[in-house]
Amino acid sequence: MSPTASLRTRPSCSPTSRAGWSPRRAEPSPVADDSVDAVVANHMLYHVDRDAALPEIRRVLRPGGYLYATTNGEDNLAELRGMITAVSDFVPPSATKFSLESGSGQLAAHFAGVERYERDSALRVPEVEPLVAYAGSLSAIERKELAAFTDRAAERLEASDGPLRIEKSMGLFVARAP
Repeated sequence: MSPTASLRTRPSCSPTSRAGWSPRRAEPSPVADDSVDAVVANHMLYHVDRDAALPEIRRVLRPGGYLYATTNGEDNLAELRGMITAVSDFVPPSATKFSLESGSGQLAAHFAGVERYERDSALRVPEVEPLVAYAGSLSAIERKELAAFTDRAAERLEASDGPLRIEKSMGLFVARAP
């Protein structure tokens, strides 16, 4: 967990909880072997070297401890990514390195009893500005491409019957340490 996420989340924990709170990077840490009941990897395993991170997570988990790992499906936000690639050579990142489709096998190499829970949903976007803000947040999108994206997004929104629907695909893996 990033330090910022830790600062935002910690106040929601009960002061009487016995849970410890230790945000860490997915790299070797001073945490003792077999000393942690649970590790949460929230939408981050596709950003790190899993050949290093997964053994480290397994090392610190007690036998019977759990890894809770959220990720996206490979089709997450496909409509939005398609709108961007139609006006730019930039291909927005997807979770293909660690996705709902590929995660089970990667986790099974280190953990027992891997379970996958999917949550399909959709964004309903009633106006152009949030779409443009997202595309504009991608540093590889150039100003002229953003203008073309804005026009395309406006056309798609106008052609839709109500808010533009953008499918989301995400889920959770629960993996138990042997």
